[in-house]
Amino acid sequence: METLNDQTILYPVHQTHFGRDGIHFFLDGEHPNWLATDTRGSDILGLVDGRRTFGEAVGLYATRHRVDGIRAWLHLHDFLSGALRCGMLTRSASPQGDYPGRNQFLKTDRLREFWLHTNNSCNLSCTHCLVSSRPGGDPGQTFEFYRKVIDETHALGVQRYFLTGGEPFLRQDIFEMIRYITVQKEAELIILTNA
Repeated sequence: METLNDQTILYPVHQTHFGRDGIHFFLDGEHPNWLATDTRGSDILGLVDGRRTFGEAVGLYATRHRVDGIRAWLHLHDFLSGALRCGMLTRSASPQGDYPGRNQFLKTDRLREFWLHTNNSCNLSCTHCLVSSRPGGDPGQTFEFYRKVIDETHALGVQRYFLTGGEPFLRQDIFEMIRYITVQKEAELIILTNA
């Protein structure tokens, strides 16, 4: 965990900020970093300007949100430590270097896992759904399509498959798919479900 003290000064990275329905999004277009938070988290990020100390930010936050100093310190410490860990803040005024790309971090000799988006049909209609799944949504490709993809990726060395959607268990052939991956291919299977 990042340790912050009253004299710590933090610097924001170049961010694009926009809000929707009370959720605030901060995107770092130069690096693969992003953060989504509520209005209070957005206020905390706004207190970080490269000039204000952590102690000063705690005082302002306590006054604005009418909380005691200890609670304000904890709120800021936890939130800002997380923002540091995910690259949305830095301890240096110097700009971050160029992002070298994923291949600099993912040294691998073969494909190890593969995600299959099985459908856009779901038993729920969540407004925050990444792929806008819903009841009656697109049922996905045929099992034959997925069998071919599984065969090809398994030949490339994949030993772990993820099934996601929508809701994978709304597929009529889901158990056939499960058996094919786990029994026929003897691979690990993880299913992302809302069940």
